[in-house]
Formats: sequence, structure tokens, C-alpha cells
Amino acid sequence: MRTILIVTALTAACHLAHAQHAKDRIKVESALSLMLAALDTADGKASGELVGKHASTVAKKYGPSEALLIDVSTVRKLAQQGCSLLHVRFQQIRVVPPGEKKPRNTSAAIEIGLCRDGSQPKEVASRPVQPPAQTK
Repeated sequence: MRTILIVTALTAACHLAHAQHAKDRIKVESALSLMLAALDTADGKASGELVGKHASTVAKKYGPSEALLIDVSTVRKLAQQGCSLLHVRFQQIRVVPPGEKKPRNTSAAIEIGLCRDGSQPKEVASRPVQPPAQTK
């Protein structure tokens, strides 16, 4: 009985933390808008929740989820004016992949060079930084 109460309390705390974290995020219709925002912030970071057409496309392909979160941070400024190397992390919260019954969290990240005009800088190319992670 005590174990059930502890598990229930921890689960509730996790859901509350997720709800607070999601509340602080801006809703965006594309990851690009967050990447461009990160170029202009003092700390080089931007966080959001993907909504709209792109979120629906992801849900159709990978399964519905509570949220599709995007976190962008600057790895380093580049020599080319107005350009940076960005770390972009995508997280699907409590996704139920096609053919599965239990929800789980998944994430993937890339590093991408981006300039303020939306172009890619000449000195770096985009690359994945980790294989998709699956957490229960």
C-alpha cells in the first residue's frame, strides 16, 4: 500500500512538473521560428511546443502524444555574421507509437548551422547528435 502511494505521488509530481514546464513554452507552428528566436536571445536559447499542421503530421506518422516539445540552444557563434551552430532537441511526451498500447517519451536531437536570414552557413553542416531515445 505504501509503495502504491509513493508511486502515485511521484507520478502526480512528474505530471505537474511537465504541465508547468509546458506552460512556460511558446506555441509555434515550426521549429524554424524557435531556431531563429534563439539566434536573437541573450542566452541563445528558445523553447516551445509544436502545434498546428506540422504537429498533426508528426502525430500521424509517429502516434499521438500529449505534446511535441522543442528546445533550442546555441552551441557556438560562427565566423559568418549572424550565424550560429544550434542544438535542437525534439521530445514527444507520452506518445503512443503505431502498433503499441503503452505511452512513452521519445526524443531526438540535431545540430544545425543557421543564419538570421534563414540560410545555412557555409562553414558547418547539419548532423544528428544522438539516436532517438526512448524512455518509459
